Amino acid sequence: MSLLVVLPELLLSAATDLESVDAELKSAIAAAASHTTGLAAAGADEVSAAMAELLAEHGQQFQALSTQVSESYQQFLEALSGGAWSYLGAEGVNVSPLQIAENALLTVINAPTEVLFGRSLIGDGANGTAASPNGGAGGLLYGSGGSGYSPTASGAAGGAGGAAGLIGNGGPGGAGGANAWGGAGGHGGWLFGSGGAGGQAGAAGTTGTVGGAGGNAGLFGAGGPGGAGGINAAGGAGGLGGWLYGNNGAAGVGSPVSATVPLQLTERGIEPVTYASINGGRPVQLEVDTGSVGLIAPFWDIGLRHLGLPTGIGLAAYGSGVNCLYLTFDTTVDFGNGAITAPTSVGVGVVYFPTSPYALLTLALGPVGPLIGLGPFGTADGILGIGVNTGGFPTAGAPPPGNVITALPGDLNQGVLINAPHGQMQFGANPLSPLPNASISGAPVAPLAIQINNGPLVPVVAVIDSGGASGSITASALGTGQVSGTVPPGTTISVYTSNGQTLLYSYTTSATVGPFQGPTVMSTPTSLGYDMITGFAPFALGPVYISTSPNGVGTTIFDT
Repeated sequence: MSLLVVLPELLLSAATDLESVDAELKSAIAAAASHTTGLAAAGADEVSAAMAELLAEHGQQFQALSTQVSESYQQFLEALSGGAWSYLGAEGVNVSPLQIAENALLTVINAPTEVLFGRSLIGDGANGTAASPNGGAGGLLYGSGGSGYSPTASGAAGGAGGAAGLIGNGGPGGAGGANAWGGAGGHGGWLFGSGGAGGQAGAAGTTGTVGGAGGNAGLFGAGGPGGAGGINAAGGAGGLGGWLYGNNGAAGVGSPVSATVPLQLTERGIEPVTYASINGGRPVQLEVDTGSVGLIAPFWDIGLRHLGLPTGIGLAAYGSGVNCLYLTFDTTVDFGNGAITAPTSVGVGVVYFPTSPYALLTLALGPVGPLIGLGPFGTADGILGIGVNTGGFPTAGAPPPGNVITALPGDLNQGVLINAPHGQMQFGANPLSPLPNASISGAPVAPLAIQINNGPLVPVVAVIDSGGASGSITASALGTGQVSGTVPPGTTISVYTSNGQTLLYSYTTSATVGPFQGPTVMSTPTSLGYDMITGFAPFALGPVYISTSPNGVGTTIFDT
């Protein structure tokens, strides 16, 4: 038995083409009629008249035959088109019962989970709408997440893509309206499926709008790519690949010029902290420390998926009395608001050990310590060292982790403004105006001059150290005969540029624990030859910008 397979779409297309041919032929035949059916004799003789009559008769016969052919041709076209529509009708008759049966079966299958969990067992999630911008979740067993809604109104962010269930892909995030962020991509299936793509920021490419983050995968699948950022803004972070298999998603295209994140003060106002996600882990609290270099956090505070193999090992020793054996890994750091680094060297603490009774107590408390302010670094989970010319401090024996600021995209890697009075930290070029002649070569180590009360100016090698608590000073620089303890309350400490021409900051010591508590008095300079550690006092008094340039030296700028 022979079978004929027909595609109605092709038949309809062919009929349309043939109708076009028929129209062209009719036009040509009509144009020739006047020239072939009514010929005038070339002369008055009988031969010319007979020839004209003969040719005109042939022309009339051609027109008659053309009319018959055209009618037959039209009947063929009608049969061809009619056959195509008949096939389409037959397909509709056949498909409709199948669809009805399929829908009825899915309704029965999905009913229990929809009642219990408000979610189908099988099926794709609904796409977002203006009333409900986020895409719906896919079926618990099978189904992809719905697409996030892409609004057109200015300031309206794109909807988030819906998450898949066990198997399926995350829905793509919606594009943001003008002046708005793109929506995040949905999570891929827990067993199999890729994360959804992040939505593009600001449909018109507006300034300062960040692309949506790509969705993470489950066990198997690729992370979703981040959405493109607006003008002078960062693209979204790429999603994480599957735990067992799958590549991380690429970050969205962007060229940010600045990014601002919150800065909090803990430990009675002497510990500046911010939050960051390391290798896609949960956001953790990090102490912002200009006196050291490298980000070091314990292994339980970072994401472990696709961390890869370590690139080095080292030992860090901090002023809190805690030493840390760490491994370095190349991974990303996300501060939020589009400030996401390229893969860069990060220290992962694996073993901590104390060198003082207080450090022993903090380590004994483990992960609980930071929650009650008794962690190795106060309330912070780790240290964000952003110094440039620290001489490798706080590490020993091996190169320290890199300065993660230099791995930020666009202009964000130029430096960071620590604006404690306004509770924020801003990456990028210095947004404020510096004090006249207040740009100091070196960050944090720089030559300065200090004055105690109304005494003489004394040159010192100082560490401008936001993580140095209340600071310290040598007995010789203090010049009062005191060789231990802390500088007494009521002492005025004024800090100048090394030439003594510009006052950078000044404060009077207090008995209250805080940034203006008297510095610790050292009998001799530190092991690295420093006469003074500023502590947090200058940062508490006003904004200070730390520039990563020149490379290996840095610049400290006191702003107005």
